[in-house]
Amino acid sequence: MQEPSVLEQDVSAVVRSVMDFQERFSLLSIDNIIIHAADDAAIEKGREALILSCLQRHLGLLIEEVGEVSKAVNHGDAEAAIQELLDVLYITISSIYTMGEAQIGKALPGLLEKNDSKTPETHEMHPITWKLIRKGA
Repeated sequence: MQEPSVLEQDVSAVVRSVMDFQERFSLLSIDNIIIHAADDAAIEKGREALILSCLQRHLGLLIEEVGEVSKAVNHGDAEAAIQELLDVLYITISSIYTMGEAQIGKALPGLLEKNDSKTPETHEMHPITWKLIRKGA
């Protein structure tokens, strides 16, 4: 098995830091919250409402951090832009942690499959936006 790259090690360090932060401030993930309801459908509805409520709060944090990346870029400050981009990563990982392992475990395989299936034969980068698009689209 190949040794983890420096980037993989750094991202793992961020994940550990987020988990420590969450624990230090007694912030819960959805996995740690028990929803009492009459039946499974009501429990799932309550869980979905909780997820959306948490995401609304995290979205505000992400918007603020992305704004700070934009501000740094617009001021020509690459060092500050990178630092703010890392703040976006931290908040994103915090959001993922809050959603809980069960929720992420359901969604992650689809994300990985979708992105791992993209190749230079099937996709190309848009010359202006840099968004990866399906060839011929």
